[in-house]
Amino acid sequence: MNGHTLRSSSDTNPVTITFSNESSWNVLLLWYDYEGRCVLYASIRSGRTCSLFSFLTHPWVAVDAISFCPMSLTVSGRTDDADANPREWTNLCVFIPSERYLSSQQPSTISVSIKLPGARSECGNHRGISLTPVVTRLLASIVLRRLTVAREILTREQQAGFRPGRGCVDQIFTLRQVLEQRHTYKRPTILVFLDFRGAFDSVDRSVLLETLAHQGMPRKFVNIIRSLYSQTSGRVRVYGELSKSFRTQSGVRQGCPLSPFLFNFVIDEIMRRTLEGLQNPGVQIASEENLVDLEYADDIVLMFEEEEKAQVFLDELTKVIPSFGMHFAPTKCKVMLVDVQSLNTPLTIQGEVLEVVECFTHLGSCISSDCSVTDEVNARICKARAAFSNLRHLWRQNGLSLNLKGRVYQATVRAVLLYGCEIWPIRAADLRRLQVFDNRCLRSIARVGWCQRIRNEAVRKRVFGCVTGTSIEECVQHQKLCWLGHVLRMPNHRLPKRVLFSIPNSEWRKQRGGQPLTCQRSMKEIKKRLGSTRLPGWGPRDPHCAWLETLQDMAANRYAYQRRIHELIHFIDGIAQHWWDRLYQYKFNLVKRPSKSAEEICFYRNRLWAHMQHFTLRSVVLAASAVATLEQRSAADKLLPPINVYLSPTSYKLRDDSALLEAASNLARRLGNVEYLKQRLLLSVLTWITSDGRDFGLRAQRVAHLVRYTEPCLIEKFSGIQAVLKQYYRPNQSTANLKIDEKAEVTTATRLSTTNARIMEAVNCVFLQAHQYITVPPTVTPVLSIFHYPKKKKTLYRRSTLLIRLLKILQQPTTYIFVMYYS
Repeated sequence: MNGHTLRSSSDTNPVTITFSNESSWNVLLLWYDYEGRCVLYASIRSGRTCSLFSFLTHPWVAVDAISFCPMSLTVSGRTDDADANPREWTNLCVFIPSERYLSSQQPSTISVSIKLPGARSECGNHRGISLTPVVTRLLASIVLRRLTVAREILTREQQAGFRPGRGCVDQIFTLRQVLEQRHTYKRPTILVFLDFRGAFDSVDRSVLLETLAHQGMPRKFVNIIRSLYSQTSGRVRVYGELSKSFRTQSGVRQGCPLSPFLFNFVIDEIMRRTLEGLQNPGVQIASEENLVDLEYADDIVLMFEEEEKAQVFLDELTKVIPSFGMHFAPTKCKVMLVDVQSLNTPLTIQGEVLEVVECFTHLGSCISSDCSVTDEVNARICKARAAFSNLRHLWRQNGLSLNLKGRVYQATVRAVLLYGCEIWPIRAADLRRLQVFDNRCLRSIARVGWCQRIRNEAVRKRVFGCVTGTSIEECVQHQKLCWLGHVLRMPNHRLPKRVLFSIPNSEWRKQRGGQPLTCQRSMKEIKKRLGSTRLPGWGPRDPHCAWLETLQDMAANRYAYQRRIHELIHFIDGIAQHWWDRLYQYKFNLVKRPSKSAEEICFYRNRLWAHMQHFTLRSVVLAASAVATLEQRSAADKLLPPINVYLSPTSYKLRDDSALLEAASNLARRLGNVEYLKQRLLLSVLTWITSDGRDFGLRAQRVAHLVRYTEPCLIEKFSGIQAVLKQYYRPNQSTANLKIDEKAEVTTATRLSTTNARIMEAVNCVFLQAHQYITVPPTVTPVLSIFHYPKKKKTLYRRSTLLIRLLKILQQPTTYIFVMYYS
């Protein structure tokens, strides 16, 4: 550009830009990285020389190291007044050699007060937040990014605060998993929740720097941090006025990106010194592994099996923390007992007795001594109700669309209601309460009263503005599956994954009776749906005990796993309706032309199964739910005509049509109604027995094939029927031979308790041609007509004896059939 010159000197001199234009105007100088992102900006005047920070060109700072910093380093768009003066920036961020310090003239940190809930006159209801200069935060961000790898290596696994890829849910999940496993085996557990008094503001800086050097941090970065924390000062802004500057000599700097990183080093060093010399503290989570503490910054929970070890650990911890300038707040420290009746000696810390509680809110989640989530659900509903009430003015506005209100509701109310739901071992009653609260809120937003007969599903679709409005149950299942996949993709050294795959001690025994609901059991129930959908990596014969290992293989492909979970949860209503239509069409085609050939029925069957094979995820689960709905609507009778078509007297020519039999049996088997199938098959058998047509043995063979495909548990019974039919039906035999075969069959083949005298008594009753019957079951109604007009005694004898034996094999009552009166 004309009038602008860029002069770059050696590495020891700053980079300067001179504007030689004689006119007076202001210039906004922007510094871009290689990807076109603005990383630094300054406002200068024409005719002046601006010295940029030479550390930007230093070898230990690359351009991409500051690409993420400046634009996001302000708090609500406000910065300190000193940030607007380039001269102060230059004096603060002059060239920093590897062995030199920062300039001692650092701008003061300005603190402002934020009002907390409560009376304004009380000092405890105000919290101060510091506004650190942007350049100081820029330098701290560069140092932090250079030390990220070292931080992850040196920080203990139990610490999850201010670390990438970790959060509060990790610690809550680990704590709940440990408690649920130990509660299942009734192992005693003592929890101690610790709280510090002004933890971030009371750290001794000299001990902090010594800890960094002791941990092996590079001396160059330690010197930079020492310079950042030397001769710091602050001011307070109240009602637009600044107070006098005052010195700050303890604690980490508020608003500095390095503060969480430094505080984690302090907590880790405290725990390391406390654990030295203690033998087997904590609780056992594996065969050779103990877990003592879980930390998220200054929120610490300790776990013990014995109260003596707990008191020894607390005494040692009380001796260590004063050397770091920190102190406990005994009134805020609590103790929780899980499967422990009471403590013989109360636990103390700094000479004060700790209070024993039944539930405690840790990291926003309510932990109960009985390991249930009922208290957590109650707390979530109360907080969500308060969040919904705070936005009541928004729900009442007419100028906003329901779609926008639904998005706000999901971001503000549902996020509060379902916080941590992915790790809940939630029961049906608790889930119903969450759903009732959600329905009430959505009806209030949509202005739909309870008197209006509008379904909750329709209200959800109206508010969320989509085809399928997700219910609370679907949201919980979706988050559970996503969280499970996230845990399974973790490295093996991560604590949540180690606890999830931990094997209890072989000496532990469960108590008799019902077992408590755990997070693993609830996830295993949801996994059944994924197992039936045959996701990639899921074999058809995977053992049920290896469900975690199988899901781990599936979760490796994150994109496919997320996409299929999204389809399974969010499109369940549409898919169920889709399969309902498909099954209805299939049923309609079968009922409309039941007498068509086998090729046509197989054609419809193949179309249905080909469609199910194409959509692998949308196959078994949703089709089964649609079939269950179909069965509840008493439409099962219309799905079985292919069975009668196959076995009717007019279809005797279809001797080798196994495809038709398989299509009809598969369709009948999907109903899952075993009792209905038994009754239907029994009616078919009795109807065929009473018919006068030929090919009696062929029909018996078809009965056996049909049962083999429909109900495996009846194969033995109908195999016995087939043997009886084949052995009994001999057209050229005499009556004497039939009697002999009948006696041998009764005693050997069928192994029934019915005697020959009883059979002959029933035959004599038939010969008397009685016309009055008492208490006849509906299943044998079709065979009663054969006793009215007998043509031959031989036929009556054969059919009556055969009927008795078949009913005995099917375990049907025979006494009600042949109770007759005769004159």
